[in-house]
Parts: sequence; C-alpha cells; structure tokens
Amino acid sequence: MIPELGHLLLYFALGAAIAQGVLPLVGAQRGNVGWMSLGRPLALAQALLVLAAYICLTYSFIYNDFSVLYVASNSNSALPIQYRIAAKNNPKAQLLDLLRTEHPGDAGIVYCLSRASVETTAQYLVDHGIPALPYHAGLNSGVRAWNQARFLREDALVMVATTAFGSSGGAATPSRRLSQSMISRHTGAAPLTPLTPCIGAPLALPTQTPTV
Repeated sequence: MIPELGHLLLYFALGAAIAQGVLPLVGAQRGNVGWMSLGRPLALAQALLVLAAYICLTYSFIYNDFSVLYVASNSNSALPIQYRIAAKNNPKAQLLDLLRTEHPGDAGIVYCLSRASVETTAQYLVDHGIPALPYHAGLNSGVRAWNQARFLREDALVMVATTAFGSSGGAATPSRRLSQSMISRHTGAAPLTPLTPCIGAPLALPTQTPTV
C-alpha cells in the first residue's frame, strides 16, 4: 500500500507542476492576478508532494525488500525463480550435456526458433542416444498428431518443437518443458519453471527442482 501511495503522490506532484507552468501564464495573458499568484503555492505543493513520495518509497525500499529473492518468494510460484547465464558455445552439445547430466530419463520439450533447427536438433539428440521427436507446422498433420500422442504417453521422450507445439494445446500436460532460449519443466501439477537454453539464442540457463 505504501509504495502505491508514493506513486500516487508523484502523480499529484506532476499535476501540480503542470498547473504551475500553465495557470500563471494563462493568468498573465488574461490579466487574472489570482491565477498569476498561484505559481508560488503550486511550487510549494509540488515540493511537498515529491518529498512525501520520496519518504513513502524510501520507507518501502527499506522495510519491503525488492530483491529478486523477495519478489520470487512473494509472487506466483509458477514463475521461474533461478537463472544460470552462460556463453553459447556449441549449443547442441550444451543441450545434450544438460539432458545427460541433470535430467537423465526426463521427458521435455525443446523449443527452437526455426523448423530447420527443430529437425537438426531432434536428429542430433537421437544420434546421441536421446529419444527425440520433431514438431513444427511444416510437418504433416498426421505426423504431428502421432508425435504429440507419443510424447503424452511415453516417458523419457524429448519433443523438439517450434512454438506451434505450445500454441496447439498439446504441451499442457507433458512432464517437462525446454525452450529455445531456456528449458523449463514441471511434473504433474508442479509449477512450470525454466531450466536451460536450446539452439540459436544467447544462452540463459534457469533451473529449479520441480514439486512432485
């Protein structure tokens, strides 16, 4: 409530500043001494409002921590709470290493920016022993439906997809998600949270252990 009050006071201060700049000029043009004399009290009101806003916001900053930890602990638990940032260096190999070392046997979705990267990434994972299927709008509708059905039924299967997979509604129930710029996971009703990047974007590697 106090931060909102501070913001409201700033709006009032802005109104006072506008009035201070306009009313005396209009008063001078019309010969209205009363309006001309409003400059000083409006300036005083503006200063007091800004001071009050500063006090409110400073109090909020001191007694209500706005750090990432505070925001994460007081926000929607479905939001990601931790990120790992790393330089992109052979992203396919980085993705493979992540799947092997941190999520062996997990199902998930790898989001890629283009259909071509979907195909090459899925094939790369298969060639290195990770069960994977492609999914994008360029595939035959029957193939897309079959791959989606397999993903929903089978364990330890990775779906490599464009955003068409998420928008189709088929990604609502899988056990884990991974995206072009990050990988996210959830299990059952657990919150959806990012884990790591895929191919083609700067590497941002968020992680969180899901609630089972």
